[in-house]
Amino acid sequence: MRSGARELWRAMRRDPMCLFGLILVLVTLSAALFAGFIAPYDPVKIDVANKFAGISAEHWLGTDHLGRDTLSRVIFGARVAMGIALSSILIAAGIGLFFGLLAGYGPRWLDNIILFIFDTLSSVPLILLALTIIAIAGAGTFTLVFVIIIVSVPTYGRLVRSQTLSLRRAEFILAEQSMGAGLLRILGVHLLPNVLGPLVIMVSMDIPTVVALEAALSYLGLGVKPPTPSWGAMLFDGYTNLRSSALPVIAAGLPLVIATLGFTFFGEALRDALDPKLKKGVM
Repeated sequence: MRSGARELWRAMRRDPMCLFGLILVLVTLSAALFAGFIAPYDPVKIDVANKFAGISAEHWLGTDHLGRDTLSRVIFGARVAMGIALSSILIAAGIGLFFGLLAGYGPRWLDNIILFIFDTLSSVPLILLALTIIAIAGAGTFTLVFVIIIVSVPTYGRLVRSQTLSLRRAEFILAEQSMGAGLLRILGVHLLPNVLGPLVIMVSMDIPTVVALEAALSYLGLGVKPPTPSWGAMLFDGYTNLRSSALPVIAAGLPLVIATLGFTFFGEALRDALDPKLKKGVM
């Protein structure tokens, strides 16, 4: 872990864009964690008499069509976006890790069953699956998290399975088997640390995709329910009132760009530090 952290730091020092990505990630996560302390106003408080207020000392990003402080809604929107993205991705990664290890190290029949499930889930188009589940269960945060988990598990499971298959015949695994090591020891002590690196890389680079998916579904009214602040819902409200003020659209779109760039650059730094085979320029 220490060597990986040192490699990550060296990669960031060599590439300023990696350090820039880390800064953007920290800004996004800080806004999500400390939204209650940073936001100057209640994000759902309505003040119709002050709607579409411009930039001022009281409202740094103005107000929306209901007079709600835009900056406060952007900050709390970070908490919603990061909460949904991190919780769903981590749960999906955990499930994918478990079944990927089973498929890669278990008997052939179990591998075939798990692969069949992965193929079935992956064959359904993302948006169609999301709309179907939302139509059945109804829109909401829990449904959105469930959709992301269902969509993400096959990807992580296949990655872990392929890594496990490439390692199960490695010399150190065969040596452990010859010494009578149990299944749990082989999986937990020897295989797990070797498959976590690529999995962490994929998770970090999938976060902006999940944030964009949450924003898109919320924009369509199929994600987070109002009045909970969501960047996608803010974009929709800003678009419908674009003639009155363009500020809400810009304010809601900017954090999406920041989060996407931050996690993308940070994911590339993790890739270079944790998986030398995937470094830029290496064939």
